[in-house]
Amino acid sequence: MADEKRNDQWQQTVRTMKTDIDELTKKESSSFLGAVAKGADARVGRGLLRSEEKSYTKLIMILTGIFVILPALAGGAYYIISNKLQTKPGEKEISVPRPLLQSDKTDIIKEKSGDRTGLISDIKSRQQKYASSDQYIYIPVAFTDFSSDPRVPKPDEFLAALRTDAPTDFTAALTERWNMYVRNGALVLIFETKDRLQTWGGLLRWERSMVSDLSPFLPDGSNLTDFKFEDALVKNNDVRIAHLSEIKDPAIGYSIVLGKFVVISTSEVGLRATIEHLVADPSIQ
Repeated sequence: MADEKRNDQWQQTVRTMKTDIDELTKKESSSFLGAVAKGADARVGRGLLRSEEKSYTKLIMILTGIFVILPALAGGAYYIISNKLQTKPGEKEISVPRPLLQSDKTDIIKEKSGDRTGLISDIKSRQQKYASSDQYIYIPVAFTDFSSDPRVPKPDEFLAALRTDAPTDFTAALTERWNMYVRNGALVLIFETKDRLQTWGGLLRWERSMVSDLSPFLPDGSNLTDFKFEDALVKNNDVRIAHLSEIKDPAIGYSIVLGKFVVISTSEVGLRATIEHLVADPSIQ
């Protein structure tokens, strides 16, 4: 009997331990699966977050492209178009006329034909740049467009580009040979004429608008209304000059030197100096 009782107790203990083990196994399994599920959920959550972050980053990049890159491309396109005047690879080199006056420096203006504002701005910038130079700075002009190589304009084309009212009987008597200089900030124009009398008559008629036409190249404060052209004589050359202040300069003056070279200047000092140079240089023909 005693042995049977001990056997029953042992079997009861075994059943109790088995039950406890089964319950523990279920709990641990449940906990493990829960942990796995939670981990999966967390990973999915992080994946979705990363996906949203990637989508947001892509949106920022697209907006940056629209508001930064596109304007930059537009600016680049404008720069390319506006700089068509720059010499292109293989473009013909500009052949400028030989300067009539001895000059230590040449500064070429290259501008679109018909661009009056650009041409005036280019000339004025040279006047300012060489305002303190008492040497003649040779300033050739070349016109260009999108379909042809740069070329030196004829005198009538140049004066028309500035929108002057130079009479046709003046421009018609000119050859294609002409120069432009800056000296002490003043403008000096030299044209060659093949008919002195016709050219002189045209210059006299141009006096009505010459000061106004050349006013962009005069210093601020010049008197553009109350003036008159007066006769003068420099090195036996007739001169007509209009003083635009109470002092000698600024002024608009012109002369025909050696019977063939028209000299126009925005300075009396510059006009006189140029006449003297032309007369004194035997190589000028």
